[in-house]
Amino acid sequence: MSSPDPRAARRRALRLIAGAAAAGGLSGCGFQPLYGEQGGAAGALRGEVAVSGADGRLGFQFRDRLRRRLDDPRPEAAFTLTVALSLSDEGLAITRQDDVTRFSVTGEARWRLVRGRDGAEIAQGVVTSSSGYSTLASPYATRIARRDAERRVAEDLAERVFARLATLPEAPAA
Repeated sequence: MSSPDPRAARRRALRLIAGAAAAGGLSGCGFQPLYGEQGGAAGALRGEVAVSGADGRLGFQFRDRLRRRLDDPRPEAAFTLTVALSLSDEGLAITRQDDVTRFSVTGEARWRLVRGRDGAEIAQGVVTSSSGYSTLASPYATRIARRDAERRVAEDLAERVFARLATLPEAPAA
């Protein structure tokens, strides 16, 4: 018969102590979950934000990601998020024959959150994101790679706007 490994017991005890310390540390620092009962702005904005101004394929991808984070707006949503999206391209890698083989797509979202009942501006800002893609032998494949980079930029812009909304100092009152 073998006796239990004392090192394994010591590791379990250390893990238990570390877990308890981490839980205690989070409660002491004011940590609050975004969607909890006291989740701050993110909880207060769920289902209350209608998005306008984000048009086209890029706008659809932006709105879709933001909708997944904030839920579908109610018919009488308390807030309107107005967004202006823009994209730009920059060639990053150029061959000796002056062919660009790698591009960077940079997106910018200028946003403004307004309360519907009185038009008061709650918050506003600008976020940027970029993603790259390589050109390929097939023009179709290059176009698909570009669209994928644009999708990544749109989704990242939505995540960044959501992060700004979720971390507003106070939950906005409808």
